[in-house]
Amino acid sequence: MVLSDFQAIRNLLEAEQKRIADEILHYPPPIPRCDTQFNGLLEERATVAQALYDLDALVRAADAPGDCLAEFVGSARAIEGAAGRQIEALIEVSARTVVLPIVTERY
Repeated sequence: MVLSDFQAIRNLLEAEQKRIADEILHYPPPIPRCDTQFNGLLEERATVAQALYDLDALVRAADAPGDCLAEFVGSARAIEGAAGRQIEALIEVSARTVVLPIVTERY
């Protein structure tokens, strides 16, 4: 995974975080504690926040990002809907991308 892939995933997560925050902000009151839809939004918000945290941890461990990719895939799969599918697709494409070293020896 290269840094541009991380940034693309981060952008998707941030957009999903904003969508959820807007939905919570505009949720019609009163909100009873047993409101499953609202509680679902709170769970989604926590899941996206955790995925962002996990992604940042992966970027900080940039000396071997591929080693931590499997751990992040678990966080990404917890994201529901279109954002989750887009993130999984980016991860799949990134995992198939092989970066070959440039040989600079002269013969």
